[in-house]
Amino acid sequence: MNDSVLLVVLDSLRADHTPWHRYDRDTAPSLGRLAERSTVYSCAFAAGPSTISCMKGLLSSTYPLERPDPDSLSGLRRSVPDTFRSAGARTLAVVSNPLLSPGAGWDRGFDDFVGESDLAGDGPSPSRLRRAAAAVRGLPALSRAALRWQRARQLRSGIPPYPTAGSVVDRALSWIRENGDAPFFAWLHIAEPHSPYVPIPKHRECFLRRRVSVRRLARVMADVETRQASLSKEDVELLIDLYDAHIRTADDQLGRLLDGLEELGLLDRLTIVVTADHGEEFREHGEIGHGHMGATPKLYDEIIHVPLLIKLPGSGRPEVKDGLVSHLDIGPTLLEVAGLPPEGMRGRSLLSSAEGDVDAADAAAWSEFEWEEKWVISRRTATEKFIYDERTGSERYDLSRDPLERHNERPGPDVPEDVREHIELLRSSRGGDEQDDVEQDRRTLEKLKDLGYA
Repeated sequence: MNDSVLLVVLDSLRADHTPWHRYDRDTAPSLGRLAERSTVYSCAFAAGPSTISCMKGLLSSTYPLERPDPDSLSGLRRSVPDTFRSAGARTLAVVSNPLLSPGAGWDRGFDDFVGESDLAGDGPSPSRLRRAAAAVRGLPALSRAALRWQRARQLRSGIPPYPTAGSVVDRALSWIRENGDAPFFAWLHIAEPHSPYVPIPKHRECFLRRRVSVRRLARVMADVETRQASLSKEDVELLIDLYDAHIRTADDQLGRLLDGLEELGLLDRLTIVVTADHGEEFREHGEIGHGHMGATPKLYDEIIHVPLLIKLPGSGRPEVKDGLVSHLDIGPTLLEVAGLPPEGMRGRSLLSSAEGDVDAADAAAWSEFEWEEKWVISRRTATEKFIYDERTGSERYDLSRDPLERHNERPGPDVPEDVREHIELLRSSRGGDEQDDVEQDRRTLEKLKDLGYA
């Protein structure tokens, strides 16, 4: 193989809150600096609305609803880390989201997998408080009070209920110092800016548009998890301020990562890919989150439009490509960079497509998930989005006139032919034996509660 590859995924980072998407706040200067020597893909879309669905698409270039086992890399014929390791590269994953645990098969293909439970905690676990809140579930006011106290404590310290970006960067740089002389593939999954939005205090104060007490912020953060409907427009603006500040906190650590790679003489030699698993909604379609904290999963652009930049070896010059691309295209691209074959993958290499179909008007990005045994599938082109929804009926949006997806043209029972073909492909892939469900251990379940999933 040719080159080493570093894949960095930021959890819940929506594209339109990054500098290269003309956002008017300085959320990510370090990533902006990297973008100045990278190709930026302005129309990149996630494979689904959740971490698990997106990471399966990203690391294996298969659709989230494909079998076997739609919830992990287990059972797949080949994944990106498998291919790198088979070619003799060392493989590393440093992952701070507890959903991506080795017990659920996410360590497949990695020589070294550093999961959330392996990373040194930067502060006390809030799990005890959550258990206390659960013990008084019949008294919602008391439960909310406990959660508010917990969020206030986190805000004052700037320490979220998961390992910070700093701990991910520390472990990654330590590993690269020992292994960086030989070809490697490394995946860093940074939980920031996933909720709860807990930036360090200096960033919190910088991004708040008005002076607000920690107590007020903690109340808003607790209410978004327990009673979203009660939040005012001003409350939502405070959450956006905290979210932007949390992006900046993660970006500072990514700057430290880039500086560390430069000190090691690796920055110019590496291929670096930065993206997000999915975005985040702030009431654009009625809720806050991305299918957690009581919100329903959705496939509107605030959830599935993600940042994507690729820096190839060398100094590089900035370039922006506006063609439609998908998470499923990242895996084949990483393999082509390293001179490896992208066998059995649904996506296409963005390098091979640079002169051709990546900019085709009829290109489509597919996103999907299953909710209460019902399928929801989005087919997005440059000008239209069609959402097939077994729960509520299909939706169609003319993006040339309605880019915010506010006016459903209500297509009725007719489903476009390419959507029917996609559904049949998924159904045919699910004909085999399903893998046994992997049970999450108690500690993982507690962490999922801390993130608003349980």
